[in-house]
Amino acid sequence: MTVELLACPQVFWSKVDKRGPDDCWEWQGTRHHGYGHVKGQYAHRVSMVLHGRDLPTGKHVDHICRNRACVNPGHLRAVTLSENVMAEGSMAPTAINARKTHCIRGHPLAGDNLIRRSNGQRGCRTCKRASLKIYKEKRRAAGR
Repeated sequence: MTVELLACPQVFWSKVDKRGPDDCWEWQGTRHHGYGHVKGQYAHRVSMVLHGRDLPTGKHVDHICRNRACVNPGHLRAVTLSENVMAEGSMAPTAINARKTHCIRGHPLAGDNLIRRSNGQRGCRTCKRASLKIYKEKRRAAGR
């Protein structure tokens, strides 16, 4: 964290609109992929430090409100990367897939129908069997 930002908090707060939706404090300055950015730092991290909340090494900031531009310290928490990716409402592909309860053909991804692959992915046993059956039929028809 740059000393300049911490020594002059009024400059930081001049770029914050505290009238945001759901009590979010919206960053009005430069943004990078939706996150507030100030002098090479993420604005939400600066906000946490200005409010006396340290960010331990290896931890990431999770926006509980899901608003990337929010710098309200009440909406921010320090979590592991895994917790951040899998947080409720996360739009990360890993989180979206983890929330799925059925395959694309409607079969349940649970119990005996669930395949757990070595790479951590889940699969549908019913669809796998159907795919294998079609593959074998094609091979027989081709004379192999």
